[in-house]
Amino acid sequence: MELARDNNKNADAICFGGAVGPLVAGLTTNSAVLQYHAEGAIWAIARKSKKRKEAFVKAKAIPPLKKLAQSPNEQVRRGN
Repeated sequence: MELARDNNKNADAICFGGAVGPLVAGLTTNSAVLQYHAEGAIWAIARKSKKRKEAFVKAKAIPPLKKLAQSPNEQVRRGN
């Protein structure tokens, strides 16, 4: 998340270098900590780029992100 935040070059490298699948998988684990960090990384990578957003949409990130918006864990629910 910190490597991609406000750094388009890093965000592109992370996104198109193979991180999308593992990050989406992190959304569906039983670990609230991993869910929280995966959400944050996805946010940092996908923001400000239609191509990066599309990569996460294609990887089916939207349904688990919507589900996490209903999480009993406040940090996971808020995404921060």
